[in-house]
Amino acid sequence: MKKIFSKAISIFLSLLLCFGALVSTTVSASAEEDFVLWVGGVEVTEENAADIFGNQTATYDFDSKTLTLKNATITEGYLVDEIYVGIYSENQLNIVLEGENSISVPDGSVSNCGIAVQYDLTIEGDSLVIDLGEISFTSEELGFCISYGIYAESLIVSNAVVTVNSGDITSNGFGIVESVGVYTWSSLEVKDGGDIFATGGNVSGDSGFAISAGVQAIGEENALLYVLVREGGLSGVGGNVTS
Repeated sequence: MKKIFSKAISIFLSLLLCFGALVSTTVSASAEEDFVLWVGGVEVTEENAADIFGNQTATYDFDSKTLTLKNATITEGYLVDEIYVGIYSENQLNIVLEGENSISVPDGSVSNCGIAVQYDLTIEGDSLVIDLGEISFTSEELGFCISYGIYAESLIVSNAVVTVNSGDITSNGFGIVESVGVYTWSSLEVKDGGDIFATGGNVSGDSGFAISAGVQAIGEENALLYVLVREGGLSGVGGNVTS
């Protein structure tokens, strides 16, 4: 299993060497045999792609790499790298929204994420609301605790309204603690009437490094633009940090 979150973790560890070392995983270009997509705790295969949940609310097209959500309510997730994820993809992903859709992750003691994509993510259509549960972080061995609403290499939101609320985190262990609404390590673009409303959760307790942000775009080396908004809206608000 490729470690999708190793990119973000390695960035912070390179800045904060006192936390120790984690090894980032080198990811090669995705091949067909390496296809991995989990939606609401269900692994997408050729057999179930036409009706992932059996209720006509989620379908996937392999040719266009498109996941279509039709008034879908996602309340389950998939555990990867000790992070509970609502939609998890190790490949490029396009999401088309029809009607009102939601992803919610329940309260718990592990890190969480609404959507995590190893490569580029596009979202278009109607509306999506992501709400992440509260986290009580107690492990000193893991070294990090995160709550990301959307995590991707790059994100484009086109003609869709995306509302993201990352979770509150209470930390009782030494490490990196982050609550971020939208996190990209390449670029973020909003266009064609799209809107992103992103909120970071409150962070409290004991930790070595803590942050809360609505939007965090790391950007690429030598890139002129990390964030581009045209014919759309983007708002991000961080929570209170008392760690």
